[in-house]
Amino acid sequence: MSKKLLNIFAFIATLFSQQTLAEPKMLEIEKLATHGNLAAQTALGVMYLQGKEIDQNYVKAFQWLIKSAQQGDATAQFSLGIMYEQGLGVTQDYIQALEWYQKSAQQDDANAQFNLGVMYEQGLGITQDYIQALEWYQKSAQQDDANAQFNLGVMYEQGLGVTQDYIQALEWYQKSAQQGDTDALFNIGGMYATGRGVNINYSKTREYYLKSAELGNAMAQFNIGKCYFQGIFGFNKDEKIALEWVKKAAKNGYPQAKFALELYEDNSEINIIHVMRS
Repeated sequence: MSKKLLNIFAFIATLFSQQTLAEPKMLEIEKLATHGNLAAQTALGVMYLQGKEIDQNYVKAFQWLIKSAQQGDATAQFSLGIMYEQGLGVTQDYIQALEWYQKSAQQDDANAQFNLGVMYEQGLGITQDYIQALEWYQKSAQQDDANAQFNLGVMYEQGLGVTQDYIQALEWYQKSAQQGDTDALFNIGGMYATGRGVNINYSKTREYYLKSAELGNAMAQFNIGKCYFQGIFGFNKDEKIALEWVKKAAKNGYPQAKFALELYEDNSEINIIHVMRS
């Protein structure tokens, strides 16, 4: 499964640090923005969008971002794309989102290139086109965007818009994993488990599953639980440890883990065996 559209909160977390927002102060940013400073207009728009150091206000966010975006600011264009894609202060409109992402992506904004790839992959506001998705993911991935690198891995692994190539898939997963992407770590573990693009190596499966799980990936946590439950892929059979990992996954919101725990608490042994072996 590919990663979904980058949301505004994940984007802002990487765009502005607390120190950046502290200097200049809010009044200085507003003054600069009012006098037409492009960077200040974008910063103010994003601050209103996030509600950081100021009350969240999507209407004001849009007002400042549209000023900056119309003057060609790539970050503002990307932010408007998110607003239209998610319907934040505006009517949800995938076509408008696509247009703003395209403007930003054409200026080499890696986040916009990634989101554009997702829209082509999922057919949001446009006819589904895996080839176009692949092209935009490649542009973003070449700028070291970990999400794009992961999605390229998925496309090569599944043969979406490209000839299926497990070796290429593994290479892109590794690039993403090197940046700490937990989904990529988990998928690499899966490739070692099944011998896709590499020789089967259960020690590597265990290593990558654990790396992913220890970084909080709920899918990895649940699958480690399954591995312990069944005694497979380098994990010794241990139902007690299996339960601990399933609980971690459930705590992180993984639906199958929650279901498995419900069955366990109801003493439904037959059903939980089915869930843990599926």
